[in-house]
Amino acid sequence: MDALAGQSAKLLNGIPIDEDDFFGRQLAFNMLPLLPDREGSVREERRIVDEARKILQDDGLMISASVVQSPVFYGHAQMVSFEAMRPLAAEEARDAFTRGEDIELSEEANSRPRLAMPPAMPASPSAACITITVCRSRSSSGR
Repeated sequence: MDALAGQSAKLLNGIPIDEDDFFGRQLAFNMLPLLPDREGSVREERRIVDEARKILQDDGLMISASVVQSPVFYGHAQMVSFEAMRPLAAEEARDAFTRGEDIELSEEANSRPRLAMPPAMPASPSAACITITVCRSRSSSGR
C-alpha cells in the first residue's frame, strides 16, 4: 500500500517515479496480469471457479475466469460474463439477478450509469458484507 500511495502521489503531481522494487514496474494506475503455474492456470482463477461451483451447488458447471489485478486502495471489482444454455434476453438475466440476495441493479440502463460505490467499512472484519452491483446487462453482439 505504501508503494501504491507513493507512486500515486508522485504521478498526480507530475513527478516521475522509480519502478517498484517488489513488482519491478509501475503499480499506480496500472493493471497487473497474474502469471500461470506449470499447469497453465492461475490460482486466483481456479479459486473463483471452485467458489462459483460451490455456491451454485453444481460441480459440473462450465465456467472459466480471467483475473487481472488493479492496485486500488479499497475494494475490488469484477467483470463477469456468462453464456446461458439457451438464448437469454438481457431482461431475463436482469429479472434473475433481482431475485438474488445482496445484488443491486442499476436502473439507468440507457442513461449515465450510477457509480458502484463500496459500502462503508464495517465496525469489525466479521461484520463485512459483499454487495454485487450489476450496472449493465446486455446480450452478446452478433447473437
